[in-house]
Amino acid sequence: GGGRCRSETGAPSRPRHSVKLHWNRTGATGVSRPAANAGQPHRAGRPVRAAAAARASLTPDAERTLAADYLQRAGARLGALDALYGAESWPDVVSEAQKIVELSLKGLLRASGVDPPRAHDVASVLEAERDQLPAALLPDLPRLASASHTLRRGLELALWGAEDLTPSEFYRRQDADEARDAARFVVERVRPHVLDE
Repeated sequence: GGGRCRSETGAPSRPRHSVKLHWNRTGATGVSRPAANAGQPHRAGRPVRAAAAARASLTPDAERTLAADYLQRAGARLGALDALYGAESWPDVVSEAQKIVELSLKGLLRASGVDPPRAHDVASVLEAERDQLPAALLPDLPRLASASHTLRRGLELALWGAEDLTPSEFYRRQDADEARDAARFVVERVRPHVLDE
């Protein structure tokens, strides 16, 4: 069926290609099965190239405006995250948390004068551009990057599942707790450095 596989003893077990979040005090430590198209640019022809060119030529004021917009939307999505959690829709909590983390970290990069990549995972960019980031955030950088990397790698599975895996049967409350905590942490740490509050 579409749920968990069965072991030789007949007990349910996780499919080998499953993605699980593994966290320690500094964030996620590992997952399996990256998406097949991870890091691949969306191919939409001239409109995509034109949009990329427009982003590359943004003024500092436009960059700050976009960065603030990202963080405001990320904060608003925390309410949606809580609603999904209340409905016990664990895979949707995971996928929504990924969007929150991506918006927040791309907002941070823009506010720091770094044009964010089109990829969902910005962990490597955060590390590469650490000298451009606010000094007060550097102690949190490992956990910020880890949240980006881990949630990105589980995104497609949480949304769409797989031939032998149904998201609602696979993801559990613990997965949702970890994802929601990561999203809240990222917004809490990044927001003061992007928004004038």
